[in-house]
Amino acid sequence: MKAAKIIELSLPQNAIGLYKKACETVGTEDRPVEAAQHMETASKLMVRCKQYDAAADAMHTTLELYSEGGAGAAAGRVVLGLILVQIVRGDSVAAGKVYSTWGGFLDPQQSGAAQQITEGFSDLDHDTAVSGLTSAAVRTLDNDYVKLARDIVPPVEAKDDEDLDLC
Repeated sequence: MKAAKIIELSLPQNAIGLYKKACETVGTEDRPVEAAQHMETASKLMVRCKQYDAAADAMHTTLELYSEGGAGAAAGRVVLGLILVQIVRGDSVAAGKVYSTWGGFLDPQQSGAAQQITEGFSDLDHDTAVSGLTSAAVRTLDNDYVKLARDIVPPVEAKDDEDLDLC
């Protein structure tokens, strides 16, 4: 664990493996919340390294561990981060599923932001998506997720007289 913390900034790729190992170790000792914290850190590093598919899987594992350990309040930031990861992967349907499955862990401010993001991208509503991406709930996440939200390109609305080309 200490080694992972030391190399986190200089070698995030290597730190990811160490955090995953720490998660496995404490998970076998029936400490799901501590295991979730390690996996959450690993997923944050995966986002930093732009490994979005792996990050999504790790974040699902984190949420399952938090749920198992009864630490719902800590899981809200993971849910919102996972929604952002799904959006950057181009899968607004998966983002909506994350919200419907894990939305109970969100506080009211996070829930509002998550709803705006998922609705904005699924309905191609530029203003709603931007409102969610720039909300205070998103800005209070870890820096890696704030940067991710800042880099997400909001959907472009089709004008009334234009046909939407889905091909």
